[in-house]
Amino acid sequence: MTQPELPVFAANASQSGVPTVHSFSIKPVPAPVIRRTIAFVIDFGGTIALTVAVVWWCVALGFEGYDGGGGGGNGFFVIAGFLAIFGIPLGSVIVNVILAHSRQYSIGKFLVRIRIVDARNHGRPGVGSLLGRSAILFVPGVFSALAVAVLIRVVLAVADGAEPTLGVGFIIVPVLWIVLLVPMLRGDRRGWQDKAAGTRVLTAASVRSV
Repeated sequence: MTQPELPVFAANASQSGVPTVHSFSIKPVPAPVIRRTIAFVIDFGGTIALTVAVVWWCVALGFEGYDGGGGGGNGFFVIAGFLAIFGIPLGSVIVNVILAHSRQYSIGKFLVRIRIVDARNHGRPGVGSLLGRSAILFVPGVFSALAVAVLIRVVLAVADGAEPTLGVGFIIVPVLWIVLLVPMLRGDRRGWQDKAAGTRVLTAASVRSV
């Protein structure tokens, strides 16, 4: 007769001093790369889309009625649009770091049912680790956003009859993502951002609070 498989437990002290215990069915299951990619696209893409929409709206209102000679327009909306360029991405990082620290997921991770944990005890990751992790992902994310913006501009130019021209950015972006994704295809599937921050990303089914 085979012995029943027992869950493995890991504890993490909460701010109140009471341990938050997580149980794993058999062992922690690394999140598939495709789910992690979708979660990142939701988090980062949603932030970019919201930022562009708000900035576009503010600029449109700010320059409405502007006559080119200093008359018309609304400086308040122009300033608001400028602040939104930095404020919305910063707010998104803060919200997702708070969620990841308290609930172990960002908005994107919640939707695809994966969780981020401390690599040492599989408890809640620290705020410092999450901020460092976000900083590492910020670089390829920004390059990707710029590449998309340039691509849209190229498509519009080609539609007007211009010759298509692509810059070196379209080489840099795939290289950056390859560097990040390759470690997630083997072993414990921890990317460079995970290794630097001391985190792991697991399926939600293998991380269950009890």
